[in-house]
Amino acid sequence: MSAPRPVKARHPTCKKVLPRMRILAFDPGDKMGVCFGVAGETPEFMSPRIGGSNVVMAKRCMEAMLITRRMIKRYDPELLVIESPYFDRRKPNAARALFPYLGCFLGVAASMGVRTDEYTVAEIRKHFISASNLRRASAKASVMEVCRTIGWSVRNDNEADAGALWEYACSREKLSNMMPGTGLFKG
Repeated sequence: MSAPRPVKARHPTCKKVLPRMRILAFDPGDKMGVCFGVAGETPEFMSPRIGGSNVVMAKRCMEAMLITRRMIKRYDPELLVIESPYFDRRKPNAARALFPYLGCFLGVAASMGVRTDEYTVAEIRKHFISASNLRRASAKASVMEVCRTIGWSVRNDNEADAGALWEYACSREKLSNMMPGTGLFKG
């Protein structure tokens, strides 16, 4: 595990100087959102597919572990953050997939010496869109809008959610890209 880089970075719209930290964010799902970036810089996004409802859970977990390993080897993050799964009584099959994925992500990260943390959807949304109680569709649209306002190139709501998670992790680590005076990220 490499030590944090002592180099400082300046976010283009922010006056303060930020320490550099490599953060990898996962929004779990069959088509997961992934965001990687160095605090203070513009992150990059992707949305790999883990499988689908027609693929047996063992193979989906194997794919989740392989993706996690590849991402950690490629980006060498100091922190892996994951959106905590929650149980929605209306979608019990989704929860059955998300909880095993969490174990896969955490296990691979631990085996590779990467620190991990989890945050709830409500925490992330409260920070990113200043609302934790919007309906799913409205919240996802708001997250996409904020990402585009910032200038992030997100292709879908999975990537946008991963970006919101990444920004929240930056703020929790005191490395936030929050932009004073824009009205964004009030929470």
